[in-house]
Amino acid sequence: MARIVHVANMYGPKSGGLRTSMHALGHGYLTAGHDFVMIVPGRKLARRRTAEGLRIEVPSILIPKTGGYRLIVRIGLVKKLLSDINPDRLEISDRLTLLSLAKWAKKRQISCTLFAHERLDGILQSFIPALRHPQKFADFWNHRTTKRVDQIVCTTNYAAAEFERIQAQNVKMIPLGVDLSRFSPELADLAFRRNLVGDQKMVVACTRLSKEKDPDFLLDIAAEFKHQKLPITLVIAGSGPMERQLHSRVAEDQLPVKFLGFIQDSIQIAKILASSDVFLAVGPIETFGLAALESLACGTPVISRLGGAISEITSEDCAKSLLRDEKAWVDAVKEFTQVDPVQTRAKARARAEQFDWAQTTNSMLKLHVLDIEIREAA
Repeated sequence: MARIVHVANMYGPKSGGLRTSMHALGHGYLTAGHDFVMIVPGRKLARRRTAEGLRIEVPSILIPKTGGYRLIVRIGLVKKLLSDINPDRLEISDRLTLLSLAKWAKKRQISCTLFAHERLDGILQSFIPALRHPQKFADFWNHRTTKRVDQIVCTTNYAAAEFERIQAQNVKMIPLGVDLSRFSPELADLAFRRNLVGDQKMVVACTRLSKEKDPDFLLDIAAEFKHQKLPITLVIAGSGPMERQLHSRVAEDQLPVKFLGFIQDSIQIAKILASSDVFLAVGPIETFGLAALESLACGTPVISRLGGAISEITSEDCAKSLLRDEKAWVDAVKEFTQVDPVQTRAKARARAEQFDWAQTTNSMLKLHVLDIEIREAA
């Protein structure tokens, strides 16, 4: 049995793909007979035993205008915790404050793996538009990162591109998975759908309402629904720092949009996805797109941004990838909603079935040179 510790920033009650992937891997590691510990940001030092392993929260600072995300800055405390835990393998999900943990691990001959959950160049362009050479800065920082960690896990070619640009040799491609039993077309609920949108078509987006996700474009699409007088309602599940201004625009322009806020219950999310006609993934710098994959698992076709990672996990018979043009997106929505959905939904589900958490966990165990595999979906 090995003890695997994963330290992450940007983990919290409203985290999306990061939280989901950590929990799924933790469950998979435990199923394979290993021990798993998560060290994540919190308000105070706390320990809790969960179904995914031991979770330790460390006092962290609140990041302004992020909707509640916290950043671990007490690295000395984290190192003390790691010394007490004595891990066999270390995983980190951060290229900012946690990168020094790789040096701590190297001194103790502990393998350290970085999960590249985001494109650094994309984040810089989104949040620091005045930065003159974001790609050069990203290349500098990523080169520094590759020298510190033993391996970097990327989930798609899009995520790996910024490391390939600097000719990094320690990048491993491991796609994420989806819980195929929890996300299923069988959860479609006509009464639930009618309660939300009446007799209209239902288009859904599950996203964090923050700048890098470009939620304004969702409202541009809704405005085009209204302009064309289409019987379509856009349902948005999620919250974030842009929530208030988005609500204001919907009210002011009387757009056909319903906000559901953040929904923690994954069964409820699955019901929403399965009951929808189309899923919109407008984020331009997604490095995988778990919500899109969960939508496919529910039998719902996906429209995503051209050039991003989501087109790598979808297929042409159940998805489209388009430029940022609301008219083109509306045309695609109409195309999906005007054809018999049975075959499209079957193809979407079949595509999702190619991604399984057990496969992801086994790939990680092989990367960690831990050869006990799990045989059922995690």
